[in-house]
Amino acid sequence: MATAMGVSSGLPILGQPGLFQAVCFFLLLLYSHGGASALSSSSSSPPSQKNTIAVFGGSGFIGRRVCEQLSYQENVHVISISRSGRPPDYYCPNHWNANQVDWIQADMLSQTIPALPPLTAAVSLVGNVEPVPHWKGFFGLGFDDEKLRIENGLVNERICQAAKHAGAERFVFVSVSYEVAKAFEGPIEGYLDGKRRAEFAASDAFGNDNTVVLGPSVVYGGKRFPRLGKLYRSFVESKLAKAYVTSNQALRNLSVAPLQDWLEQAIFSSPVDVSIVANVICAAALGQVDRSVVPTRRRQGFWNEQGDVMTYADVIFVDGTHEIERVSQEVALLEPLSNKENINSARAAKEPIAEGGMENVTTYLRPLPVVAFFATIFWAVMTQQFIQTVQILPTA
Repeated sequence: MATAMGVSSGLPILGQPGLFQAVCFFLLLLYSHGGASALSSSSSSPPSQKNTIAVFGGSGFIGRRVCEQLSYQENVHVISISRSGRPPDYYCPNHWNANQVDWIQADMLSQTIPALPPLTAAVSLVGNVEPVPHWKGFFGLGFDDEKLRIENGLVNERICQAAKHAGAERFVFVSVSYEVAKAFEGPIEGYLDGKRRAEFAASDAFGNDNTVVLGPSVVYGGKRFPRLGKLYRSFVESKLAKAYVTSNQALRNLSVAPLQDWLEQAIFSSPVDVSIVANVICAAALGQVDRSVVPTRRRQGFWNEQGDVMTYADVIFVDGTHEIERVSQEVALLEPLSNKENINSARAAKEPIAEGGMENVTTYLRPLPVVAFFATIFWAVMTQQFIQTVQILPTA
């Protein structure tokens, strides 16, 4: 699906990043949002309710908050399906009753798919963007594209089939923003291929008008980098950052064939609070997000390595932080989340740091020594550290 990194006329592909952009690229990967990994057991029949909503990946960073939010709504029965089942107690604080959710431990990539009760809607937060554990390539950071296609595409195709078979009328899916998709279509093509396959599967099963896709860039909140997330947003929305982006674009426009720097646009995209994302997901699952709320059509403009146009399904696409926040303000839920977690509270003995946001961090940091080495060489050359000054004395 994606083009390789480089510069080629006619294709809006990723250009060569500078040192600052390269560092930010790896920070953006580290910060990337996610739910649970790809999801055999069955659950007892739920009580008779008006809405039964299945949340695939409900034990993950975003999924837990979606289940919590839905549990506050009247006449809603919530089912979570994930590989880990019920989250640990430290992820289920006292301000909400996790017992109101049916937690099913299941793997949607296994041969046995759990039997689901009749559904009115389904939510998928299943995805994976983890790099390979071994050193790969020059910088050491690499991805298994085929694995990413399976754990972002195939698994969600199976989720769509299972939800449709259970009678679900609506489907909600979390992808990435347009800028992030454009920036990563080359470096992590398997990830974007999988996301695109998932959207087409949802569109085929539920129709474009009954499929809502959220496209955040970076998601933070709870105990996952709350202060750093706010600081990062303040920076990218500052006048200095906007002036930097605007001036770079003006310089690129002077070219005969100007190209968009999608990596730069992704880096300077505003992050979004996880509670806002959860609010919109829940509203979409309850049927409150339709074409009247999101009238803008899905932006296209993707090409593969052969220069062929790659299209996305024209689903209801809530693109980027500001659009997600706008929709969140328009929908009306009984008890919107407000990040009730006390970020200053002590972490439980076995609770992962930053709600699991620091897992595999060393893998993401592999390129930094290489970048630092070449940055040192660049500095030494520019400051003439390798040039020795020899003073020649006049002969007597």
